[in-house]
Amino acid sequence: MNTEEKVDWWKDEKIFFQCQKCGKCCKRRGVVKFDKDDIRRAAQFLELSEDDFKKTYLRESKGKYFIFVPSRGKCLFQNPDDTCRIQDAKPSQCSAYPFWPSIIDSKQHWTRESIRCRGIGKAKEIDMTKIVPNNDSIDKMDNEMIDTVRALISCNENAVISKDGRCYSQDCLFNKNADVSFKIKKNGCTIYREAQKYDGP
Repeated sequence: MNTEEKVDWWKDEKIFFQCQKCGKCCKRRGVVKFDKDDIRRAAQFLELSEDDFKKTYLRESKGKYFIFVPSRGKCLFQNPDDTCRIQDAKPSQCSAYPFWPSIIDSKQHWTRESIRCRGIGKAKEIDMTKIVPNNDSIDKMDNEMIDTVRALISCNENAVISKDGRCYSQDCLFNKNADVSFKIKKNGCTIYREAQKYDGP
C-alpha cells in the first residue's frame, strides 16, 4: 500500500456511518483524553467547577487529564443503558470516533474497525472533507502520558509485590532503568499506588 492510498483512500469512495448507540466504544480498554475545552464543556454540563470536575472524574499525568477504561470495564460516564451521561458535552475524542486517524488512515483499518463498531457502513453518508482536516490531533498524545498509562495497565495486571517490599514485575514501564526487583517505598512506587485506584483490568 503506498502513502497516497493509505492516507486518501476515502476520497474516491463513499463512506457511511451512523451511530447505533450500542455503547461498545465506551467499553474499549484505553484512555479518553480531556483537553481544556473538553473539561470546560463537561464541567459546565454537570454544573461543576473545572477543578471539581478534574478532582472527581479525571486522572492526571504531566499536566494531561484523562479517564482510564480497564478491560472488561467501561467509561465511568456510561449509563446502565449504555447511553452517555455527558452525551451533549462529551470530549472531542469520543465525538470524533470512529474517524480517528489510526482508523481512517487505511481502508483495511476502517474495515477492521467495523467489526467493533456496528455503525460503520450504515445508512448515513459522511462528508469526509469536513472531518479529516479537523481531526489531526485526536491521536496525538504526550509520549510520557502514553508510557504512564501503559505502566498502569501493566502494573494492574502483573505487579508482584513481595513481603520484603520488592516489586518483581518483569514489565514495569514506568522506570525503564530500574532493576525489576527494586525495593519500593512503604506504600508502593508511584505507578503501583495509582494502579490500585483502578477497579482492575
